Amino acid sequence: MVGEADAGELRYVASRLTSRVRLLTGMVKANRAGRALLGLSKLLVGAFGTAAFALTTNTIWQMGDALGGLRLAVIMLLGLTALVAWLIVAHDLWEKPDRETPAELARLFNLGTILTLILATAVSYLVLFAGTVLAAALLIDTSVLEQTLQRPVDSTDYLTLAWITSSLATVGGAIGSGLENEETVRAAAYGYHPEPGGWRDEKDG
Repeated sequence: MVGEADAGELRYVASRLTSRVRLLTGMVKANRAGRALLGLSKLLVGAFGTAAFALTTNTIWQMGDALGGLRLAVIMLLGLTALVAWLIVAHDLWEKPDRETPAELARLFNLGTILTLILATAVSYLVLFAGTVLAAALLIDTSVLEQTLQRPVDSTDYLTLAWITSSLATVGGAIGSGLENEETVRAAAYGYHPEPGGWRDEKDG
């Protein structure tokens, strides 16, 4: 909830859960996940380069064929989680409470940053997945894949191959994100923080 303070300033009053949710939603919108995606271009390039290299190894083909959908989903979630954590740690995006920043406000900052990065990395993963599917279809002949897997294959096998490759390639994306200028990353994923002086929690009166 936003109220008017003295001298025409805006004061953020988080007195209820709904108020905090609205404030958090506004912070995420102001951060602009789309801008974060564009700002982390080297991440996507690094991940796609890793995926293209992984597609040339038949070990990845066999792994994708052996793993079930549940394990592939876990690998994907672990990869995306590791990428978000790496971005936060590598670029110092974690807000710590201090004299000027109350603990509640610091938690909102951090949650807003995490949600922004989750949205950006999820979209980048979809882009990477689509590109990997296309690359697999162009680079891997069906007969060669059938010879490696020793069974007939169809489009589902290419999707599975792209799934495991994209998940593993997020590690390459994390390395690529380390090449980004820190100010670029912070501007992309950490763009909007209300001034601590404009925050007042219910317990503070």
